Amino acid sequence: MTTDPLSLKNLLLGGAGAPPSEGEGDSALAEVRHEVQTRVPGLRWSDASKAIDAKIDSVLERPIDGLLVAAWAKYGELRKYADLGAYPPGKRVLTSLVRHKVDASFKPSVVIQVTGIDVASLELPIVLALELEGVTLEIEAGRILAVRAGALQGVGTVGFRLSVLRPKLPPKDLFPPIEKKTGKVELPAAIALGDGVRIGAAAAPGPDRL
Repeated sequence: MTTDPLSLKNLLLGGAGAPPSEGEGDSALAEVRHEVQTRVPGLRWSDASKAIDAKIDSVLERPIDGLLVAAWAKYGELRKYADLGAYPPGKRVLTSLVRHKVDASFKPSVVIQVTGIDVASLELPIVLALELEGVTLEIEAGRILAVRAGALQGVGTVGFRLSVLRPKLPPKDLFPPIEKKTGKVELPAAIALGDGVRIGAAAAPGPDRL
């Protein structure tokens, strides 16, 4: 078990603070870098390699709690807390979720530019199938403000899909998706969410650019 902040990279590719897992590891990122170098015309690799590494890391280092809260914000059992008549500002609620599953998928991407022109897009399709227990949410005025404790386990996959834009070529999966199965992972005792996430809506992140 670990109480370290859990990122997508920890969960899907291993690394410091990662939970017990099965499957491939960070060597996949080396293959991604090689494929981008060979497939993207006009790319000065000596200039771009560190930037690409940093952008891939920035995508994968995102804390997993953001994905979980986005899923909980659409959870039918919580919709009653969006009623500001029954649960107005100043009335803070602690609600415990029963053992449940969260299925989430999204496609963060990194757009690669040469002299200010988009020449390629590296998409990282991610799918999570997680089982959670012992989760308590702090809610006020229709917003999830904090997560208190809980644990998760399950399976996640990440793919690497490259689209060359100039010249326009069909998207290509660089290799089969990497799958990771985690052991039981304890979430941090308290995760504050700033202004909170509104129940009933959650925005998806846009592409990163370099």
